[in-house]
Amino acid sequence: MPELLIVCGLMGCGKTTLSRSMAKSMGYGYIDFDREYHYKIQNEKSINILIKEQKDEMLAMLAKKLNKNPEKCYILDGFFKWHPDWWKDAEYDSSLDILQKMLNHHEITILYIFVPFSMTHNRYIWKHRKDFKPKYDYKNTMMERQKALIRRIVGSKWATQ
Repeated sequence: MPELLIVCGLMGCGKTTLSRSMAKSMGYGYIDFDREYHYKIQNEKSINILIKEQKDEMLAMLAKKLNKNPEKCYILDGFFKWHPDWWKDAEYDSSLDILQKMLNHHEITILYIFVPFSMTHNRYIWKHRKDFKPKYDYKNTMMERQKALIRRIVGSKWATQ
């Protein structure tokens, strides 16, 4: 069965670098979640949060793209960014369950990149220094964000050993 490998982790942990390299070496298609969202869903909307309607639209768009290519495996760079404070949510995020039901051929696999949050914060500051004023207080939430990501993955049916 074709695979949809979702690479997730904190901002600055190396998701994009790893995802692009793996896609190239494994012959997988590469999907940049941020690009897909910002250019195809958010486009001219002034808000920068993913509301429920946009989330459903994004999942349907991803499923449609994958279902058109039933034999091809894909790597999806990033995924758990439904809204700015996603990491504060205590409830289970059913996005992967919904996406898996929409897929006709692909099986979801999660690859979580664990990097110490102090390193990801430094890389985040360096990476965004030219784009916008980086949020230096982001470091204060890094450990909480990492714990939330681990809970979402390890505590779910998507965890593999």
